[in-house]
Amino acid sequence: ATPPLRSATPPLLSTHNTACPSCASGLGLVDADMTDSGYGRVVRSWKRGTPLSEAKVVFEAEQADIAGAQFSFHDRGLVHEFQMRSVTFYTSKYWYRCLTPERVATVSGADEDKPFKEG
Repeated sequence: ATPPLRSATPPLLSTHNTACPSCASGLGLVDADMTDSGYGRVVRSWKRGTPLSEAKVVFEAEQADIAGAQFSFHDRGLVHEFQMRSVTFYTSKYWYRCLTPERVATVSGADEDKPFKEG
């Protein structure tokens, strides 16, 4: 049987919630974390058991964007990570990086200057 997919990277706290942008207020976020459209624009790397206030910023979309998000998936032994800026409802910009599971355990986007490549 195929094991379930799960991220080997630290959990990412993203306020991107298309169903309910105001739901992010329960996370204690401030207006600066939100786009002008009311969606999340800041992605943080958070470690379980630590306060949310200690989560490092990994990615930020522009204030005027619709939203910003980061996500990853595992495929054939590789981890594919994407960062996304929804510039408008019809256009988006993506950044990508591919890591081996071993590399995922030793690297964090919060600790690198430019780990992602624009795509």
